[in-house]
Amino acid sequence: MDMTKLTPLEFCIIVTWIHGWTIKKIHLSLAKRHGKTEHAVRGIINKIPNRRQAMNKADRQTFLDGLKASRIDDGMLPADYFVAKSLNSDQKKKAIVTVEKKAKVKPETLPEPDPKTRAGRREIKRRREEVERKKREAETQQARREAGHAPRGVESTPLEYLYNEKMLSNPKGQGEEKEKANNAMRRYEAGVRLRSMMESIYGSGIKSPDYESAGGGGGAGVVIHAVVAENIKNVESIKSMLQMEWYHMLEHLLLRGLFVWQIPSKKGADLVLSEIRESLDKVSLFLGTMPGDKDAEIPKRADRKAVRESIYAARDAIAKAQRQAG
Repeated sequence: MDMTKLTPLEFCIIVTWIHGWTIKKIHLSLAKRHGKTEHAVRGIINKIPNRRQAMNKADRQTFLDGLKASRIDDGMLPADYFVAKSLNSDQKKKAIVTVEKKAKVKPETLPEPDPKTRAGRREIKRRREEVERKKREAETQQARREAGHAPRGVESTPLEYLYNEKMLSNPKGQGEEKEKANNAMRRYEAGVRLRSMMESIYGSGIKSPDYESAGGGGGAGVVIHAVVAENIKNVESIKSMLQMEWYHMLEHLLLRGLFVWQIPSKKGADLVLSEIRESLDKVSLFLGTMPGDKDAEIPKRADRKAVRESIYAARDAIAKAQRQAG
């Protein structure tokens, strides 16, 4: 079994399975937090050449010794997980159903319709329309994929997809030492917090940071909550720290759910991913979750008390103007 083709998660699943865990325990303890279902765990276990039920305890221990010699889990698993334990009777009875690819049955070739008959001409027209319909569907699906709307499984949002696939971490070059800095989690949390702020702004109907301006009509105006006003100021501060192109890229990624690195462009996917990571670092810098340069000018986060006082003053001014006009 080639260990180089396994991911660290797949390696841990195989080790715990040979050690003696059940599929349900593996799913709840390891796979669920990475968005893997029990069916996905079964698929990973099926990569093992021999079934666990066909191996005795000594064979399983030999297999675990080989895994331990070429472990790729960065020390995540304790040493006792590489020791085979005895299986109970239920585990010995249960078997993993191997996935076998069934040969595709070729469709029967229909006879060519006779254009001289009325039924034949109808069949020719029907087949032509069917070909055109399938062509249109294929073009529509291709356009959606190029626009970043490729269908995903349980990882339906691009931010979660980047985190689960470990694409938020800095790529390691050859010969470099492994860094244990959890920059992927920090960038993911920064993206979640920025997305929450953006959604509160767009969901409230306020898209302008000029929240104190009064309308020209006689209505009471739009009531803005202090949290929304605070988020408006914070998003504007983050926007000032980013290039306009990067800010729009984060909008597409977080609000519209587009897989922006898969959209064809001159930059290429690697450069777009690098810009996403750098943009989220800027957001982390603003949120205070990432240490920055002492000389760097970082906008201050909005003071909730000052924002609330400013809102109340604006409301009083609007109410006073309405009373005087009445």
